[in-house]
Amino acid sequence: MHPAFHRDYFDRFVVTDYARNWDEVRSWLSRWNRNWIYRGQSNAAWRLVPSLERATIRRIDRSHGPLGPDSFPILLDPRAREQDLLSKFQTALSDHPEKAPKLSQIVDWLALMQHYGTPTRFLDWSYSGSVAAYFAVEGENKGCGHAIWALDLDWLQSQSPADVNPPGDQIWIDGHFLSGSNPDVIVFVNPKSQNRRQTVQQGLFLANLSHSNFDIALLKMMARPSNIAAGPMVRKLVIAPAARTNLLYELGKTGITQEVLFEKSPFDGHSESLRTHLKEMVDQMKNKVEDDFRLIGESSALQRDLAK
Repeated sequence: MHPAFHRDYFDRFVVTDYARNWDEVRSWLSRWNRNWIYRGQSNAAWRLVPSLERATIRRIDRSHGPLGPDSFPILLDPRAREQDLLSKFQTALSDHPEKAPKLSQIVDWLALMQHYGTPTRFLDWSYSGSVAAYFAVEGENKGCGHAIWALDLDWLQSQSPADVNPPGDQIWIDGHFLSGSNPDVIVFVNPKSQNRRQTVQQGLFLANLSHSNFDIALLKMMARPSNIAAGPMVRKLVIAPAARTNLLYELGKTGITQEVLFEKSPFDGHSESLRTHLKEMVDQMKNKVEDDFRLIGESSALQRDLAK
């Protein structure tokens, strides 16, 4: 039996529509007012998972433990990994002080890390449905199709903790974001300074204030009785794989291309090394947890033998 808030229940709170061509995609995007935001994902089956969460989750094998054959997914200390990556990124940027935010501007640091590919708790969204459509079909997917997610930003901001006033207040978030005792709630994150990528992509960020799963935190918010009564706050458009080429062509005519949306940076290579470092650290933690289960299992077996 699943716990009360399990990701398998997430789709029950999301309205899903389908599109076969650019005209249907454009029609769907035109339904929502300017206060909705969008995210494109090349695989419609993917959940809303920030890069730090994706990089620190592992399936633990406890087949040699006392509870018998089984495995389960677990986040392996994302808070410590986040602080480690932030420290290393700040050190790497020390040679370029003109690009560096103030040390107290945590949101700006993480925004910079996010756009250069270092894993963070941030999840990229855009004020532009067309930009999200590009990211949805940028990668080929012949299976379950592509997806554009849409979220009511006004609703999200109304759910912010009472002491975050106004919603998205960077000063409050800068002072609390790295804490280990934050509530499990998704917030709008607004960096003071925007790099060129974020400006061109009309980008903004959402993040879970706590270090737990993003989609579970969003599910808890959507499942509040007052929100259920108000109607769907999150929507999803699944785009047929056959529509990809046509969408890329139509988006290209409006100037939305890879060359426009991205700029090369010397920090791209450093972010790649940080991703490798993170994978090694998390894999080591995974091995240690599995070794602990094995040792517990061996100890339990020895105690049973001695008791005979």
